[in-house]
Amino acid sequence: MRGEFVTSLNTQPTKIKMRGVPPTGSLEGFDLTPYHFQAGEVYDVPSRLAEVLVLWGYAELEIRRKSRDEAADKKRRRGD
Repeated sequence: MRGEFVTSLNTQPTKIKMRGVPPTGSLEGFDLTPYHFQAGEVYDVPSRLAEVLVLWGYAELEIRRKSRDEAADKKRRRGD
């Protein structure tokens, strides 16, 4: 796969928060240039790219908002 980039994936988007920015425009065959990543920002990316960024330490999964929304929804259903 040398010199080839993954440009289209049929995967669900995954929300990540960037911890740092890769120093190059590609990582593990993914072309990162369309994303314009910035540290501290949250992005929806294909799940395979999210996995690579997390494994390399450049990102973490952003699950807090979803968890808060689900907790608030459950509270509303109980009538609290």
